[in-house]
Amino acid sequence: TIPDFPHDLLDLILHLVLSHHGEYEYGSPRLPVTVEAMADDYIDNLDAFFADVDATDRKVRKALAPVSGQTFFVFHPSFGYFAEAYGLKVLTTRMFTHTGPRRGDVFAESSFAKQIAMIEAKQIEPPLKVGNLESVRTIADVRDAVRAYHMLLTVNPQVGAVYNIGGTHTCTIGQVLDTLFEVAGQRYEVEVDPARLRPIDADHQVPDCSKFMDHTGWKPEIPFEQTMVDLLEYWREKVKRTRPLQR
Repeated sequence: TIPDFPHDLLDLILHLVLSHHGEYEYGSPRLPVTVEAMADDYIDNLDAFFADVDATDRKVRKALAPVSGQTFFVFHPSFGYFAEAYGLKVLTTRMFTHTGPRRGDVFAESSFAKQIAMIEAKQIEPPLKVGNLESVRTIADVRDAVRAYHMLLTVNPQVGAVYNIGGTHTCTIGQVLDTLFEVAGQRYEVEVDPARLRPIDADHQVPDCSKFMDHTGWKPEIPFEQTMVDLLEYWREKVKRTRPLQR
C-alpha cells in the first residue's frame, strides 16, 4: 500500500477497475459512472470495433479472392468504394418501379391485386385498403427489368458507368388501381389506411433512361396493361391455392 494515498483517488481507480467491461452482461460488477471510467469503456469498445472491422475485412477479402477483377452491378454509387477496395469492377444502376407476377404484397399495385382477388374469392369484404393514390411512378414490367439487367452485363459493359433503368408508362398510383379495376371488370369501394401512408414519400419518380437505352438498345416490350393482367391473374391463382390470406 501507499501511505496516505488519497481516498477519493483510490475510489476512482477502484471504480475504473470494477467497471472497465462496461456492461453487466460483459462481466462488469459496476457500470461506469465517472468521466474517466466512461472514457476507458469507450476506448475498449473502439478497440473491439476496429478488431471486428479488421476480421470482417479479412473474411470478405478471402471470399472475394476467386472473383477478383470481375464485374458486378449494384443499385447505389457508394458500392464504387467497395469495388475499389476489393479489386472488383462495378456497374451502377437505379432501377425504377417494376412489377408483375410474384411481386410482393408490400408494394401498392400488388397489394391492390391481392385484395381484389381476395374480394372475388369472398375471403374479405370491401373496402379495398389504399395509401397515397396521388404519387406518380414510371412503371416497367419485371420481365423487361430482368432483360435490362442481362443486357447491362452483356452489351459492351462500361465499367464505372451509372444508368437509370425504367419503363415508359407514367401514371399515378390511383391510375394503377383504376387499371386493375378495369382488368377485374369490377370497381370496389376504397378506403385510405393510415398505416399505408409513408411519413416521407418520394411522390414523383419519373426517370430519364435514354443513356441506358442508347447504349444497349433495350426498351420495354410488355405493355403496362398486360403487366396488370398478369399480376392480377397471379394473385387469383395464389388465393385459390392457399388458405385464406391476410389483407
